[in-house]
Amino acid sequence: TSFTRSGHTVEANSHNSDNRYPLSSIQKRYWHKLEGARLSRIILINSLFGNLNIPVFSDCLEEILNRHLILKAKFIEQGQAVFQSVSDEKFKIMRVTDFQNYPKSKLEDAIVLAINKICRNPIDLYHGPLIRVDLLKISIKEYYFVLVVSHLVFDGISSAIFIKELKELYTAKIKKRRPILPPLPVQYGDYAVWEESNEHGDFFKNRSRYWNKHLSNIPPFKFSAGLKGKNTKNIFMAHLKKTLVKKLKKFSRVNKITLNSTFIFALSILLYRWTGEVDVVIKNTISLRPRRAENLIGLFVNGLPIRINQLDRSSHREILDQVRHKIRDGYANLLSTDQITRSLESERDRNALNDWPVIFNFISGHHKLLQLDGVKSEVIEFEETLMPFNGLYLEVTDSGENLDYFFWYHPSLFTQKAISNLVKRFEEVLIEITSSQNLSLDRS
Repeated sequence: TSFTRSGHTVEANSHNSDNRYPLSSIQKRYWHKLEGARLSRIILINSLFGNLNIPVFSDCLEEILNRHLILKAKFIEQGQAVFQSVSDEKFKIMRVTDFQNYPKSKLEDAIVLAINKICRNPIDLYHGPLIRVDLLKISIKEYYFVLVVSHLVFDGISSAIFIKELKELYTAKIKKRRPILPPLPVQYGDYAVWEESNEHGDFFKNRSRYWNKHLSNIPPFKFSAGLKGKNTKNIFMAHLKKTLVKKLKKFSRVNKITLNSTFIFALSILLYRWTGEVDVVIKNTISLRPRRAENLIGLFVNGLPIRINQLDRSSHREILDQVRHKIRDGYANLLSTDQITRSLESERDRNALNDWPVIFNFISGHHKLLQLDGVKSEVIEFEETLMPFNGLYLEVTDSGENLDYFFWYHPSLFTQKAISNLVKRFEEVLIEITSSQNLSLDRS
């Protein structure tokens, strides 16, 4: 089995006979280094209205598990080593709960309570299954669909793949035709084996030289002491006005960059104005999926460090060019977060990179809406307490006409007033860069 990343093809070992595989570098990072990450989950909730065929829906879910074997995995610890083992067992992952006879006066509260319980119930990593689906039946034509899956085997692109395949499988069965799904020449276990067996080859050595140069002498980053304080929340969710969305998309087209690059550009300016730091690193969340695994469910999420410097002496155009070139070069030398960190010769640089607390994630397309034949759907947002994160995480989702975003932060680092002020300044920067060709970087 071979994988291609950025035009470079390398070979992977064949399937293990006992269905046991190593963890990928990203899984190892989540398991060993990120507090609480191994227990984190991805949650999708939709309200469904229409004639849902429940037996067909259940069959479709089982077919997805049989296509993406990582969803049938469990984790095994042997001393310091951790493995993932794919089970041959058949999982019935969907549970149907009937609320049709529930008193109307208490129905809404009962549904909220049930969804909260489903979402907060932990996943057993050692016995599985790592994925659960609950269907709450409110009436013969009204349901709530709740998906809970371990983040160790699932990421944002996995959500889009899951939703797309479920829609196609369901439509095909209802219309009595063969589903049109992309072939899966490899499984996630193959990817993990490939990554481990090629970690010390020329492929990684050549790229490590770029990162050692690009990230040398990273300045330490500290949040202002004035921002710290007690806070009861750690998420701020909002959406941008449609007029601003149109301007941002036009700005991206005119400058021949992606919306992802536009937001990194804006975030660089925001960080400078907010903190006074003239040399910043933004960890851009991307997918490490190789070409043969582009349709595969699994954990491929990775932080690409984008370093923007001389912010106090750079014009609008110069910062934009920095962002464009740094992202291009980063993709040309793509490695996992841990591999990039190990590339740095200086222990000081390794520590500084690990400590840089600013992460940006851009999601293109609506990966949460489950559209089924004969069924109308609506996304229900579930605001949960995310795993501890000592920093600032910004996620922007492009769902067509709308750009929704949320800031995720550690409640001990920011007061509510500081976050509100940060959000205000964030939107001011977005308005400014789309309105002026001569952007001033004055911190006032």
